[in-house]
Amino acid sequence: MGETTSQRTLRQFCNGIQDIFGREYLRKPNSDECQRFIEMHGMVHHFPGMLGRWNKDINVLQSSHLFNDECRGEGPAVRFVANGTQYNRAYYLADGIYPRWPVFVKTIRQSVGQKQSYFAAKQEDDEGFAAERWALEDGASTSHGIATAPLQMGVPRSDVHLIQRFTDMRRETSHTTPQADLVEEIWNRREGGRA
Repeated sequence: MGETTSQRTLRQFCNGIQDIFGREYLRKPNSDECQRFIEMHGMVHHFPGMLGRWNKDINVLQSSHLFNDECRGEGPAVRFVANGTQYNRAYYLADGIYPRWPVFVKTIRQSVGQKQSYFAAKQEDDEGFAAERWALEDGASTSHGIATAPLQMGVPRSDVHLIQRFTDMRRETSHTTPQADLVEEIWNRREGGRA
């Protein structure tokens, strides 16, 4: 097959995938869907404020619409409390190859003590059957976090604002505080706790 035919065929294939799956699966989640993710992960795994697991290739991180929207302040606003501390940003569970940014809560490779070991075990568990069968019930608790539409969606941002948000998303020092608070929160929610 020639190069021109290959390119045309690939383009047609990609257009077909977008036509078939685009409206449902190839779009950004809205605030209601983010709320559902937060509730599910809170109920099933006891992680408040968690949107999911980041299992995409690290090479696509810089071109991710989710992270770009967060940098611009256009993604759903998420608030949750962990260990008595209010947080205003959701996070993803990730493995060791990802940067130490506050949007990633990474596992603790060399756990020290029961709390860190328990956290690492919960963080590394497969979502499995319980997450697949989970359904939002009437009157579900918001103790796991709240997702709302951004208040300033579509409002032009100053360059200073954008640079500050971009920097905040990548600040390594902001990684350790949420992780430490989540270690305590997960420990407190274990077996018969506030789960």
